[in-house]
Amino acid sequence: VADVVLYDSVVITLQDGVLVSNYSEGNQWLLDGEELPGERNGTLVPSGPGIYSVVVALGACELQDQFDYVVTGVSEKSVLNNVMIYPSPCIDRLFIRFRPEINIEIMDVLSSSGISVNYLCTVECNNEICEMNTSCLPNGLYIMSLTEGQNSYQVRFVKHD
Repeated sequence: VADVVLYDSVVITLQDGVLVSNYSEGNQWLLDGEELPGERNGTLVPSGPGIYSVVVALGACELQDQFDYVVTGVSEKSVLNNVMIYPSPCIDRLFIRFRPEINIEIMDVLSSSGISVNYLCTVECNNEICEMNTSCLPNGLYIMSLTEGQNSYQVRFVKHD
């Protein structure tokens, strides 16, 4: 004699920046296949980009879902007031202009999955404008991350031939 129990599939949704499992109990969260110790609630605040999974234990069964969490930028008005990136989409050159009082210390280009690809491109700066050779990048969505002391600015751009 066998008891057949049908469970609903596990589903992860993103709600206001929080990953939510449709199961409130029995959750174990993982990031890129590695267990996140102590993360057993029905919700998880992502710490950065990656593939988040939740495994739900239901008796002798385990159900799983995964969610590809991608950082696509920050929607702050201060970014638009301090940094401008053009053109987007770009083909082989991207210009980064920032206000003269902004002292950019770190400039990084991230793929849509949050991986730095800055090493692929050359950048030349002159006063408050920088020119980046983007012919080295494959077509896609990127994030320009600029850091000035405690301030960080992220602006999206598209590379397309």
